[in-house]
Parts: sequence; structure tokens; C-alpha cells
Amino acid sequence: MAAFTLQHSRADKLAELKADLSAALRALTCDREYTRLKVKLGIVGTISAFEVTFGAAGWHPHRHCLFVSERALSSAELAELSETVSRRYIAILKRRGRYAMDEVAVVFSQGDRQTVADYVVKEQTWNTASEMTKAPVKKASNGGASPFELLERSKTDDKAARLFQEYYRTFKGTHQLQYSRGLRALLGLTEQAKTDAELAAQEDEGILLVTLSRETWRRVCELELRGPLLEAAECQIYGHLEQWLAERGLSPGPGYQ
Repeated sequence: MAAFTLQHSRADKLAELKADLSAALRALTCDREYTRLKVKLGIVGTISAFEVTFGAAGWHPHRHCLFVSERALSSAELAELSETVSRRYIAILKRRGRYAMDEVAVVFSQGDRQTVADYVVKEQTWNTASEMTKAPVKKASNGGASPFELLERSKTDDKAARLFQEYYRTFKGTHQLQYSRGLRALLGLTEQAKTDAELAAQEDEGILLVTLSRETWRRVCELELRGPLLEAAECQIYGHLEQWLAERGLSPGPGYQ
């Protein structure tokens, strides 16, 4: 997996950074030297995802790219891939009036078959899959903030609210994951993803265990108890969730079912 980024400052608009990063990566896929290397190394496709944070130097967008190869690559081949991709990507950025330092422009980390398999089935642990699919909600490091950390701060911080609105306008309609052409079929993921309308029209069977008040749900989210709450609900026992909530100082709220 590689993480691509570019230099930025507080003066840069997120939409402009996103556009230049996307354009540079599109140009890389058409680069002749990179294309020849993909054939040589047996790279059959890529899966990519955007991640963005906001920090002292403004918006910091980067794109994770998972390279899928037919075979395990040797240390020398991995070094060749890293060097070629970094060099060609930086050259493409320069042609667009952007730049990035050699040591941070493209950062590679190695995975194995299990890493890719875990990614494809979205294993519920924080690994390569989580790095690529949970970018908007993960916690930022080095004093920065992820988009949904900005949203949380927006309750009392007008600047955070404006920044989240900028993020929303920039990424509205952007796919979180993008597969290179033909890779989904190669991985056996031939079923077409359902639209939001199709998912909403599905009639899922379920058991109503409890209905929470808006205030209780807000507290569950603030305490980061959504996952544990769902785990507690798996027992499908009436009354169990009320007890679970009470043990954590919570109540379903007035008028609950």
C-alpha cells in the first residue's frame, strides 16, 4: 500500500488540492515507465481511497493506494516499484505547479495475501482495510482533525463548522473506494453495488428490542458506545438492553418502547 500526498499550506483550498492530487494520480496510471513496470512486476490492479485531515498547515489530503500483484514481490522489486512511482509522481506534480518532498510524497508499506483478503471482506479490525475505508471517522494525529472530528467540534466552534462544510462540498459524490478497471471481476466481486434507493427499499426482518430517545442516542455516540451497544443487542433478549444502558448510567428516555 502506498500513501500519496503533496505540499500544502493554510492558503490552499481543499477542492484545489483534491483536484491536483487526483489529476496527478490519473496521469501516473498513463505514464509509460510506470505502465511497463506494472507488467514486469505482475501488478494486476489497484484499489484506492481518499483521506483528508486539517492541521497547522491547513488541509492535508492524501490518497491510499493498494497495489494487487499476481505474486509476492522481492525486496528489490518493491524497491524498484517505490522508486519509480515516487519519481514519476513527483515529476507529474511539478508539471502541474505542485511539489512534494522525496521522503513524504509517496510512502510504501508492504502487505500480504491475508492483508488483501481482510481488506476485500472488510475485516472488523483496524488494519489496511480500516485505513482505507474508515478515513473520514478515524482520529487524526499530530494535533490535526479528521472531518468528523471537525463535525464534533462544530457544536461549539464556528471555524470547525466552516471547515466541515468545505469538506462536505468538496467530497460530496466522491466514491470512498475506487477499483481499477477489471479488478473487481478478477477478485470475484462481480455483484453490482446497490444504490442508496435500492438499499432503502429493502425489507429487512428485525426484532425491535428498544427505541432510544434522541438524547440517549447522542450520549451513546459521545461515549463511543455504538459498537458495544450493537454487540449487546445481538442476544435479542427483551429487557437486556435496558439493563445494559442502566449499568452505564443511561436510560432509554421518556416514551421509549
